[in-house]
Amino acid sequence: MNFKHFDRMLMKASYDEVKVIGRDVELDGHYAHIIGMTLKDKQAFVYTLELQEQPNAEEELFQSIADKTHRQQMKDSCKNEKNIAFLRIREFRSNGKVYEVAGANSSITQNYNMAEHMLIYLVMREHGWKMSEESPLYTADWECLQMSVIKLRDEMEELPDWGMDLEVVKDSYPKTGLLEIPVTLICGESPVISFRLGDDTQAECYINKICIQDVWADHECRFADEEYRSRILEHVSIEEFQKMKEQREEALLAHCPRGKCYMLVEYECSADVAVNFYANSYLDSKPQVHSGGASALLIMHRPDAAEGTHGLKLRGCVIQTPVEPDTSCLEAELFSYTEMIKKDTQKMY
Repeated sequence: MNFKHFDRMLMKASYDEVKVIGRDVELDGHYAHIIGMTLKDKQAFVYTLELQEQPNAEEELFQSIADKTHRQQMKDSCKNEKNIAFLRIREFRSNGKVYEVAGANSSITQNYNMAEHMLIYLVMREHGWKMSEESPLYTADWECLQMSVIKLRDEMEELPDWGMDLEVVKDSYPKTGLLEIPVTLICGESPVISFRLGDDTQAECYINKICIQDVWADHECRFADEEYRSRILEHVSIEEFQKMKEQREEALLAHCPRGKCYMLVEYECSADVAVNFYANSYLDSKPQVHSGGASALLIMHRPDAAEGTHGLKLRGCVIQTPVEPDTSCLEAELFSYTEMIKKDTQKMY
């Protein structure tokens, strides 16, 4: 912080209009609070707070990322998957009018942004805002409060009145749930694996197919395919096409040596979720650093059929751990599932 930065903040906080809302709400199970709105140069912003879990800095610093296994890294990622509800809002609706969102950002009050957050609180307090002492957020540490600043799309001459009627339209988003269910995958077999979702609903994963996939043969076949080649060459030069092939080969070599293969699982689920299988050896190993740094390669598989043997959506999962072409059995885990939370509309007050 210096006086130049201080002057910029004061200039930014010189609003044409400020309107306090000061309403506690609940959004996606989070305690939340809509502070109010500001207007400057016809641009309106909405300020909100929501309660997040207490961050555990000691746990995050205990191990560096490089010291963690793939299992630990993915579990940490799932645990720290932030569900900031206000960032998913695409529209506000009040008094028969629609206010589209142009963008938003969110942050917890910390040393580097303490002054900016304090200015918002002080400006709103000067215009009559005060957090209710009965609010769950009143005694919460600021380190647990996520402030979102939401920019409205349309220019306006004055701020709207959202005092008595407000609902929001929230976008869809993926949500991950940990399972860590051990499973022995045997080529040619079709086991059924039961698991429970986060709301304790039971679901079944019906495996339709387990087989070995020769990713190197697929790679060669793809780039030799005239239809694929012609389609890509409509957008790139022959030199760029060749470079694309070489880069793909380099990425493959970093993860799957020539002569090795991956195991492929095609499955359907009684719940509308995608599941993620990983080899035990991968989960319990640490990331390898290749020349040029750590690399990543995601190979997707789309089944030929739309539905599986149970009439449900057929999906594919490629277990990206190199195995011999004659491998028939792999010790693995149904590690997690990914659920797409659908777009919906929610009444605020």
